[in-house]
Amino acid sequence: MQTITERPPAAEAERSPQQTRRFSTKALLVISTVDLLFLILAIGLPLARAKSMLSGDGDLGRHLRVGQDILQGGALFFADRYSWTMGGQPFVPYEWGSEVLVALANAAGGLPAVLVFTGLIIALTNALLVVFLRRSGVTPLLAFLTGVLAAVMGSVHWRARPTSGCRSVGS
Repeated sequence: MQTITERPPAAEAERSPQQTRRFSTKALLVISTVDLLFLILAIGLPLARAKSMLSGDGDLGRHLRVGQDILQGGALFFADRYSWTMGGQPFVPYEWGSEVLVALANAAGGLPAVLVFTGLIIALTNALLVVFLRRSGVTPLLAFLTGVLAAVMGSVHWRARPTSGCRSVGS
């Protein structure tokens, strides 16, 4: 059985502050495939797709309002409050968690904050895919390219809203 021993204090004293500083600087300059993908998506996404992410569909306003109502009321509601044709009908708030988060982002900084929050979630999701692939033994280049491909393929669904929309029970 091996035991792990700490480095003797004398060995630490042998390192000069410059050697320690060089190591730290070098470590900061090394960027992983996960970092690269995350940065590309987190910075590029809100800049490149801002208009289409906010106005790509008409459900963002409803999702914000549902999240605000849940926050104000402190509870979920189970009757449709917003639909003209289904008003009062049973409603399943299956997106309530993300609607609350989007409403909090909106309260913190308006629609730009919703856009940044959505971009960060998309970037984090794709970065986590690359982390999973790397931990599974996939090479860095292949993991990065797979993450980029997943981002490109998923981009048709990128909207600054929780998910694909709420549905009333029975519709």
